Amino acid sequence: MGGPVSVLVGFRGEPRISAYRSSQRGARSVMYAYSSTYLEEWSETAGGPASQGDHTLTITKVGSPYCSSLSKAYPRLQGSLDATLPASASSAASGTVALRATF
Repeated sequence: MGGPVSVLVGFRGEPRISAYRSSQRGARSVMYAYSSTYLEEWSETAGGPASQGDHTLTITKVGSPYCSSLSKAYPRLQGSLDATLPASASSAASGTVALRATF
């Protein structure tokens, strides 16, 4: 692959120790992986009209939130993300990308 990866995962409510899956109600995600030339693209989406691929976001530690005037951040959040990104039909890609991130 050799190119950039972009990940956005959302779910309802505040984070808690749990596993969040793309098949769950309210799940929203957009993930892209690109080849170094950007001619090949693999993607995962949930919560939209054309969902594809899948993901599991596992939170093992939440920690204390940091509150600003309009939002909260969880700087000590720990867990992992596992996702399968099929080749995007609009690119020259084939096969799937297995994404694994630990945080």
